[in-house]
Amino acid sequence: MIKKSSQKSGNDSINIQESKNVTIGLSYTESKELFSDLFEKNFPRFQEIAQEEARKNVEKLSKRFVEKVNELESFNDSVLQDPDFHYNLYKSIEIGARNSSDELHQFLANLLAKRIGCNENDTKRIIVNESISTIEKISTNQLKILTFSYLFFTYFRIFEFKNWKDFNKYIEEYIEPFMSYEYSLIDLQHLNYSNCTTMESGFGSPSLSQIIKNRNPKLYPDLKSRKDEQAYIDEITKKNLKHQDKFFKMLNSTQLYAINPTSVGFMLISLYFEIITGEKLTYIEKLFE
Repeated sequence: MIKKSSQKSGNDSINIQESKNVTIGLSYTESKELFSDLFEKNFPRFQEIAQEEARKNVEKLSKRFVEKVNELESFNDSVLQDPDFHYNLYKSIEIGARNSSDELHQFLANLLAKRIGCNENDTKRIIVNESISTIEKISTNQLKILTFSYLFFTYFRIFEFKNWKDFNKYIEEYIEPFMSYEYSLIDLQHLNYSNCTTMESGFGSPSLSQIIKNRNPKLYPDLKSRKDEQAYIDEITKKNLKHQDKFFKMLNSTQLYAINPTSVGFMLISLYFEIITGEKLTYIEKLFE
């Protein structure tokens, strides 16, 4: 007979309880010398500690979730009876219980709140669901790489900077919070594997000066009178661009220019930027309206 279990909780909390035990391992004979004593003496204690830590983590996630739901202007409470929402709620609890990272809890709480608000929008609902499944698969460093690359190579194009002061202000406010990444090709490959990005191939490293000039020609006065355009715009860029040494080195030694966010990548960039800076990337937000 299967015995039903129940659990009570206070307001503004999410329950976590153990419903069954699963034991996986080698036979007793094979594992006796190596594992038996350690397991028998310590497993109950390890299990108790792990469960207590999991409960603490879920309490933190619950608090974050309640805060985000309370920020919603309104929502159709029928979503709370939707099996798909509950699947993603339980998935978030599972992820949150295994991790103590407040940043991860903020991601999950934000995504669950977005999931509540998009039950009637199939595309956004699928993207949010995929983002919940993806967020535990990528590291903070990979989030920095993803966000930095998009802000540096793409997002600035929605602005029209008339002088270097304004452009450098954009770098300070938008890009500097994500410049502490440590680059490795494996991180780019993992972002691609996790369906956060696609990678272009077959193209050489672009010119940093050309990237900036193509969208903001006003930063390069007297360009038409110059015979050696590339030398001229490189000179102007190096003279005026904040962190120019790091940016030129980045283009020459990495493949960050070759990655493009997917729909899930856009969702994670938008949330990560908001978590770190407290501001929203309005252009991306409009994509999901």
